[in-house]
Amino acid sequence: TMLRELRSTNELFSNFQRLPTTLEDSDMVIEAGEAGAQILELSALTSTMRVVLYSVVIVPKIIVSLTLLYSGLQWLTATSSFADLILNAVALEFVIAVDDLFLEAFAPQCLVDDLETMKFSHKVSDDAEDEAELAKLEARRALIGYARSFLLVGASLVAVYVYLVQLQTVLPGYAVDISGKCKAFVAHELDPICDEFGVGTCFPFGPPPVDPYKYSSPRDVMS
Repeated sequence: TMLRELRSTNELFSNFQRLPTTLEDSDMVIEAGEAGAQILELSALTSTMRVVLYSVVIVPKIIVSLTLLYSGLQWLTATSSFADLILNAVALEFVIAVDDLFLEAFAPQCLVDDLETMKFSHKVSDDAEDEAELAKLEARRALIGYARSFLLVGASLVAVYVYLVQLQTVLPGYAVDISGKCKAFVAHELDPICDEFGVGTCFPFGPPPVDPYKYSSPRDVMS
């Protein structure tokens, strides 16, 4: 969940960064499309607006995401059952979506509609005007995207391992605190009752069960 939030923040930052800088506020947003189905396109940013977006949107989103990532890991690590783990994960998803809920509940509907229809308008480089160059750029972008996804999967697995062994404080000394004392218990629990083929040790090949009716009294049966 937090990885998705960080990726969306990174994508938003990349879109802002690719926009050119303009001096006029009127050049930032242009209207495209037909009448009745107009789409707002963000084509440029002024220097002031760029600083405002970075400081008010990008940086807070990164701080909140990293804070929730660590707090959520601590919270989920302290969960004592799988059912509570699922409930806590759903609650964490709700915390992340609170800003969208506030926007839909309190913002004017016209603002919500404008935000939903607004697109980023990026200028294509001059050396990629023909279709062949555009196809190469798209293929390269797709390849970079797949490589980034595989790296994120590997980084996520490494981060989880490092967190469990080094960073988490819910179970101090998680790796070695009780391993020595639990060896006998784990060996007993994992020791199979039957041998490899079950011959001579398990029913019906093993000794027959004791007949409880051979005892002379209920007290003997209970004992």
